[in-house]
Amino acid sequence: TNFGAGMTGGVAYVLDPGYAQFIGGGRSITLAAAGADLGPMVAKAVAAWATEDRTQVAVVVMRGRAARVLEVLAPGVAVAAAFSEPSTHRTIQLKGRVVAVEPLDAGHVPAVEASMEALTRDVGSIGYSAAYARTLLAFRPDDALAVRFAVGAAFLQTPGPQAGAPIGGSATAADARAPAEPSREPR
Repeated sequence: TNFGAGMTGGVAYVLDPGYAQFIGGGRSITLAAAGADLGPMVAKAVAAWATEDRTQVAVVVMRGRAARVLEVLAPGVAVAAAFSEPSTHRTIQLKGRVVAVEPLDAGHVPAVEASMEALTRDVGSIGYSAAYARTLLAFRPDDALAVRFAVGAAFLQTPGPQAGAPIGGSATAADARAPAEPSREPR
């Protein structure tokens, strides 16, 4: 199976609804791709969501802060995105291939702002100030791009013995803390 293709066994990978909800719930998000020298190119994102059919994910980055990784992103380029809940360290990683890099649609701005507010509350619960979170995120709609990619694989990345374990389309967000079946079967 070629996880980077955004397909599993010739059928689109469908992200489990629980994980789709998890990634859109105010997470610390890192988007990565390989540069021309195959070295890592990394950018912090401010929000994400799964498409309605859960076969693709959009990750919102700021052009200014993501310039290096944006230089290598084009349709078909392999990417990885990590989504972490700072207060619990619950983390998942999605891998896939870029479908599009496009300006953020104005209709998504309220969802981005709500996601950032949820992250601000989460980091506040572990002692970080709202000012710190807002500085880290520094969202400007006119500088925002949505990097949309087809999901090809998902992995648990919560620290512990199950970190790196593949998750199928049938796991739930609560399972990010528990062992998962290593199924790669599409739903």
